[in-house]
Amino acid sequence: MRRKTALAMAAMMLVVGCSSSSTGPGDGNGYPDRESPQAALAKLALAYEAEDVEAYLDCLSEGFVFFLNEDECIGNPGLPMSWDRDTEEQIHETMFAEAANVDSVHLSLSTFGSPVEIPGPQPGDPSGWQFNENVELVVKVGGASPALYTTTVGARFELQIDPEALAASGDTLWEIRQWEDLDPYVPLSGRESISWGSLKNIFRSGD
Repeated sequence: MRRKTALAMAAMMLVVGCSSSSTGPGDGNGYPDRESPQAALAKLALAYEAEDVEAYLDCLSEGFVFFLNEDECIGNPGLPMSWDRDTEEQIHETMFAEAANVDSVHLSLSTFGSPVEIPGPQPGDPSGWQFNENVELVVKVGGASPALYTTTVGARFELQIDPEALAASGDTLWEIRQWEDLDPYVPLSGRESISWGSLKNIFRSGD
């Protein structure tokens, strides 16, 4: 697994923050703990840039679901409407493997609007938080078939308290339970942009 040398410094500079799940606080791997929703999103961004599958999956709940852009799926029958955590694992094991020839990954997340509290079953007991993020993602692929994939989209994340971490250590850590592709928010001049879901789908098994 490849790691970027400036990981710890990048963590402090990210807008959204950083974290870890099953290992809990102070795991010494250079990622911030997932002690807030912002930190969980920041860890996801850092793990992506580090091409670190284990750290990336640590941000996702066991029941995680990724929803592709609905309009895009209607126009492309080859795209599924959603997939689960196991598919996310397969996609990123493929994307970040040496055979994929991914030379570099740059990911920036910035929150737009205010986070929205998701009501829980009991009054005053939230089940999580919703964050809307502007996404700028660039994946450079080398090898015999070089390519540059650019993604400028919106993404909606729902986050919840990680029940496994809470039971194991008593520390409150956060994890992503749902992720939805939104429409592009800033088309970059001179670049063709695809959705994050379509980019992931390139590395999905069988495609």
